[in-house]
Amino acid sequence: MDERKVFEKPVVADSFFDYWEEIVSRHGKVVALQDDYLGVKYTYSELFEKIKVFSMGLRALGLRKGDHVGMFSENSANWMIADQGMFLAGIVNAVRGIGSSDAELIYILKHSDSRAVFVQNAFVLNRLKKYLKETSVEFAVILSGDKSSDEDITVPVYSFEEVIKLGEKKAFEKVEIDQNSLATLIYTSGTTGEPKGVMLSYRNLLSQVEVAHYRIRVDCYGSALCVLPIWHAYERTCEYYLMSQGVTFIYTSVKNFKIDLFKYQPNFLISVPRIWESIYSGIQYKLNALPEKKKEKIRTLIRTSIKFRKARRILKGICTELPCPSLGDKLCALCDLILLYPVHKIASATVYKQIKAAFSPNYKLGISGGGALSGYLDEFFDAVGIEVRNGYGLTEASPIISVREPWTGFLNSIGPAFAYTEIKVVNSETKQEVGFGQRGVLMVRGPQVMMGYYKNPESTAKVKTEDGWLNTGDIVYLSKDNNIIIIGREKETIVLSNGENIEPQGIEDACLESPYIKQIVLTGQDKPSLGALVVPDVVNLKSVLGKDADVDEVSVAENPRVKELIKLELKKRVQERPNFVQFERIANFRLLDRELSQEEGFLTQTGKIRRNNVFEYYKDVIDKMYSNV
Repeated sequence: MDERKVFEKPVVADSFFDYWEEIVSRHGKVVALQDDYLGVKYTYSELFEKIKVFSMGLRALGLRKGDHVGMFSENSANWMIADQGMFLAGIVNAVRGIGSSDAELIYILKHSDSRAVFVQNAFVLNRLKKYLKETSVEFAVILSGDKSSDEDITVPVYSFEEVIKLGEKKAFEKVEIDQNSLATLIYTSGTTGEPKGVMLSYRNLLSQVEVAHYRIRVDCYGSALCVLPIWHAYERTCEYYLMSQGVTFIYTSVKNFKIDLFKYQPNFLISVPRIWESIYSGIQYKLNALPEKKKEKIRTLIRTSIKFRKARRILKGICTELPCPSLGDKLCALCDLILLYPVHKIASATVYKQIKAAFSPNYKLGISGGGALSGYLDEFFDAVGIEVRNGYGLTEASPIISVREPWTGFLNSIGPAFAYTEIKVVNSETKQEVGFGQRGVLMVRGPQVMMGYYKNPESTAKVKTEDGWLNTGDIVYLSKDNNIIIIGREKETIVLSNGENIEPQGIEDACLESPYIKQIVLTGQDKPSLGALVVPDVVNLKSVLGKDADVDEVSVAENPRVKELIKLELKKRVQERPNFVQFERIANFRLLDRELSQEEGFLTQTGKIRRNNVFEYYKDVIDKMYSNV
């Protein structure tokens, strides 16, 4: 890894052409993209030339500034080249992953008024071919692999290479683009209803490159492993920023992630909480395989380090569980700090060093976003010295609003807002601003806030005020130094029949600390008590119940030993939460016999649970659960 002086000034550009010119002047000879699945590797200079050629190829196909195209593909170097080639030509791309249903992809093509469709491969095109005549699509481009040979496709089909060849025949011509014009349409996966097309301008996207520099501050070239869908606003913006710092991007997928993590040993990892959960589970699985005495010794060290780090936060006044510590609290924390420091120091130099080496010996920094990072994950990675900064945003804000500052150690927060970003917390009913420490809905205003929803002024008006404030829908409170602490989603609040309001996220996160619970969805709207749908972790259950125990995916839901274990885990995890109150107890639960998946419509592409879909599908299960309460 090549160390070098940090560029004090961020890349500030009014267009992506200017953005690339600046990057090439800084990092021209550094490898920009490595895609071993396509067999390509480009330096930043080579990549910029490829992007310009592709841009001219699009114009040779008849696309012009302001035209819209659909782009449905997962991670690849060709996706980035196509994306940036479109930006240089002023062409608006409407992006989505191929995990979406055919109906959803066709809806996006129609709704976005796309003149062309760019797809990952021939298989995706064949999925859509019978619907293309219903759209305004004039031609298709396949980003990787051979062109489809099917004769019944009603539009011309071009390969990525053919677009490149068309572009090579024309000299590059710069297109003048207003930074406030539409750059991309990102269709929100959402948890309910049809997807909405979030309109992001060039200014929206490029403003993130500038402000991210002041908070993230990458200080080495290094490499980043890209597993989050590249079309997703979070991954996309992080890549734009890290490219401005000369980082090498290596593309992978969820399927190949663990193999590629070991193979490439990246310095940076930008991902959603689900990937960090997977990394944590992998570490726990290896711990479970150790002899009992050694396993318990390591877990005792980790618990000690968690307690040590918490004591430091209490003394610094940045502990969310104890925001206003008394003198007695501080004295107890000081004692813990002094007594536990030697243990933490020795563990860091031995056990934690091995854990980090097994994870990735070159690792420097990770950023978690696209969803809430559970508190137990935050505490674990902090204790063992794997730096994971909690970030926050939403597609409607391009998407980043804040990233936790590295020097504070303020766990369970998402840090203060980015530079040039205004925030306020308001009462959800009166819309009046509330004071520090009081709960309310987070409102945001800044250069990253979207233009609006495409062809949907009614929905835009519901979330964006005339003077530019965006209603995030997240319930938060602010610490005295403006760190944002998320409590839950406004629309996910469960109201019991006795009138008690409960935010499910925190309770679900506590339950997910159990190695025997893989997924959980709380229920209870208009019911007398909380209930839960639980997907057990079959692998870890076998480690405690025995390899021959009847705990496969199908039988686990009816296994009495599993039921009893999960019952105890739910009780323990919920009651150990800070400030636990009786109405938060989970009165009943049901075990599900299969994992909630994206393919069945239960998860968004970033792993968020589509609660309404789960409730609708498991309605009978939920009704029977409450009939037994």
